[in-house]
Amino acid sequence: MARRLAPLLAVVSAGVALASACTTDHGALDKRDWGSGGTLADSGGGGGSEAGAGGAQDAGADAPVEPSGGYRFRLLNGMVDAERVQVCFRVKLETGSDVWLGAPRPAGGLPYGSALDLSELPWQPASQGFETFVFAGQLEQLANLDCQRALDLAQGSGVDAGAGAGGTAAGGSGGAGGEGGSAAGAGAGGAGPGGSPGSGGAAGTSADAGALDASAGSAGSAGAGGASLDAGAGEDSSTGGDSSVDGGVTPPALRAARLAMLPPGSLRDDRSYLMLLSGCMGGPSFSDASAETICGPGYSDATPTLTNSVVELSRITQALSVGVQFLNGSRAAGEADLLSVPGEQANGSPITIASRIQFGRIAPRPPNLDYPASSYGAPLSEVELQVFAYGATTPGATANWQSALSVPGLENARNYTVVVLGPSPGFVQQGWWQPSRIVALPNDP
Repeated sequence: MARRLAPLLAVVSAGVALASACTTDHGALDKRDWGSGGTLADSGGGGGSEAGAGGAQDAGADAPVEPSGGYRFRLLNGMVDAERVQVCFRVKLETGSDVWLGAPRPAGGLPYGSALDLSELPWQPASQGFETFVFAGQLEQLANLDCQRALDLAQGSGVDAGAGAGGTAAGGSGGAGGEGGSAAGAGAGGAGPGGSPGSGGAAGTSADAGALDASAGSAGSAGAGGASLDAGAGEDSSTGGDSSVDGGVTPPALRAARLAMLPPGSLRDDRSYLMLLSGCMGGPSFSDASAETICGPGYSDATPTLTNSVVELSRITQALSVGVQFLNGSRAAGEADLLSVPGEQANGSPITIASRIQFGRIAPRPPNLDYPASSYGAPLSEVELQVFAYGATTPGATANWQSALSVPGLENARNYTVVVLGPSPGFVQQGWWQPSRIVALPNDP
């Protein structure tokens, strides 16, 4: 391993409050603001934070404009306190009515570190709001249920609402119902035309979490996190429940969280977006002395840190180079650096891809286009992606390129985003949480 010099809880009985939020790399979604890191929206247990570090890596005002392309929207599961999740989506129509989009998906659950393509969801982001609901635990209980019935099951014993800490939220510009900014707001995708190409909205203030059936934020806020419910039945990992939870406390059979509403006009129909689930949903038995190192600042079993962050993935390419970006998807990581380092059995050169990147931030923008694919080395199974906590001399998380990639290899004239997930890199203890993981996705699959 290389060294370097240092430079909701919906459960089927007793209630515990859960907060969650949508966070947005505000600058990354505004194609005209290349020099600014923007505001990182955060209304989870950790409160608000700024995503300004690493801004020097962003290009100036004369940087190229993002090219148009097909609409792509994917969800990456980085929720730390479950082996897999299912998600439901609810659209708020122009009339104010709510419509569920089918059943909990995917069948069998989405494993930690895996992505789900949502590009074909029947949602009109230009004019409709969008909410995400996350389920964990004994997901087999949701088999053959539509989303409304799944939520009804989770809410069966009533709601213990509250406990959501407000934070700053990048959303619409403050118009009624959260309308306003376009590419600066957080959002999720669907088939058909996307958001308008208007300017990005200003940051708003997220509301405190309430009951699961309470309205999400409006008037430009990214919305509140959902409250959580609590099921009394214990979970059995052999049937899909959460495993290795805190001893002495029976975990809920089913957990669920309502995330913030994504306002109309958030996305464009010619861009590629990634929504990342990160942090922890929490709940009884999901506690540890190192909880904040696992789930991020402010976490406890009663004050979750689960958020959904949305970033735009760049399509600016060069014919003879590979483009690489780094998304810090670990709420507990602090500032992080990403390097690509060939091992003894590989050719290629060490490459610093991005430095001092805060949680929720994607950088550089445009991507690092300084090297052809051959410079990264071969075979890729012998070239290591290394994530360092800023100032550390050894990497806290590693993975070879081949295992991290969801595609066969690196190609010139294509871009990729490397994402670090999980606890603070370097935290190696085992428990109810998932370990640090590095994944790499093509920006334009």
